[in-house]
Amino acid sequence: MAAGATITLQATNNINLLNDFVLATSTGSANVSLVLDAGNDIAINADLTADGTGTITLNADVNTADGTGAITQGATTNVITQANGTVTLKAGSGIAATVVAPVVAVNNTTSGAVTLLAPTGNLDLGTVT
Repeated sequence: MAAGATITLQATNNINLLNDFVLATSTGSANVSLVLDAGNDIAINADLTADGTGTITLNADVNTADGTGAITQGATTNVITQANGTVTLKAGSGIAATVVAPVVAVNNTTSGAVTLLAPTGNLDLGTVT
């Protein structure tokens, strides 16, 4: 896969990450981005990693935007890691994630808790509205 490419996976219902997924290893390029669009939930039950300039975008509740889709995490040891840029997390009814990235953009559109964990160091919050 060419550097700079974006892989988009769309599901009408749920997306479940069950095994560790390293974009660079899977695609042969360290600069590939991943977009997961789920009509309902995205369950992170393994590690997800983007190296180089690749980015990660998780969008739950994309089909009807009725506030029912969530981004969930099986364990706090399941980590979303991105070397550069912004990890984007968008859901309707809650977000729980452990994220290692320079910048994290979070949009919880209707209700539910947002829980972000930093496995080491500090979790710095910029503008919170």
